[in-house]
Amino acid sequence: MVHEAREANKGLSPENTILARIGTRMPHPESYSGEPDLKRFQVFIAGLLRWLSMNQLLGSDPEMTLIQLRYLGTCLMGNVQEWYIRNIESWDRTTWSWTLESALEGMQKYFLHALTHRQASISYETTRQGRGTVQDLLNRLTKFAARMVEPPGPYTQRKQFLAAL
Repeated sequence: MVHEAREANKGLSPENTILARIGTRMPHPESYSGEPDLKRFQVFIAGLLRWLSMNQLLGSDPEMTLIQLRYLGTCLMGNVQEWYIRNIESWDRTTWSWTLESALEGMQKYFLHALTHRQASISYETTRQGRGTVQDLLNRLTKFAARMVEPPGPYTQRKQFLAAL
């Protein structure tokens, strides 16, 4: 997600943002406290990237990376904030070269267990149409497939869709 957001904002600088010139303030993303919920984590990352993108702070130079990491630290609370301080800001940390991607990956490894990803796969495999429309079923299958570690291919997606009908 981070790489795609960076590519979309390539060549833009914070000084040129139209939002800053007209005085618009973007609301900050909702804080993340480390709950082991894949959906909640993805929503947090999307909000963080949207805020950084709208403020044109998604560059990859060292100065921009430092700004991104510092801003990430302001969006955390509870256990994940303690993890951030211990692993990214502490003087005795084991890793010294953090990027936004590596920090988010570290948070994911520490707070989202392997079973969390398995839940998306189980939800995908057990989804049935029920009383919803065919479009609702397709939307649910697509949502669960996007959360899987390795999303199914087109053939498997069609096969699962027919089985869920």
